[in-house]
Amino acid sequence: MLVRASNAKSDYRLRPSSATAGEWLVVSDHLARFRILDETRADELAKARRAYASSHQTLGLLYQQAGLLDEAALEFQALLKNNPDSALAERLLRQVRTNP
Repeated sequence: MLVRASNAKSDYRLRPSSATAGEWLVVSDHLARFRILDETRADELAKARRAYASSHQTLGLLYQQAGLLDEAALEFQALLKNNPDSALAERLLRQVRTNP
């Protein structure tokens, strides 16, 4: 049953029958890659997307901490695009790509 949906980053939150109360299944892309986040963490990430919409570094780090490595990589790619000479952006992107 679809409980919440967000078009920001195309993620959909589902409460599957096997999840415990407070856990959400976050489908991060259309290839059925997913990670279960508790409701508090999912809400924190939604707030962060609104509060730090222009900070690719901050969002990338938050996604990385939550284990959402595909989303983190997208943010770090945007960071690198905006700062092509940034060694930090290159390192962050390489880190999420090599540590699945």
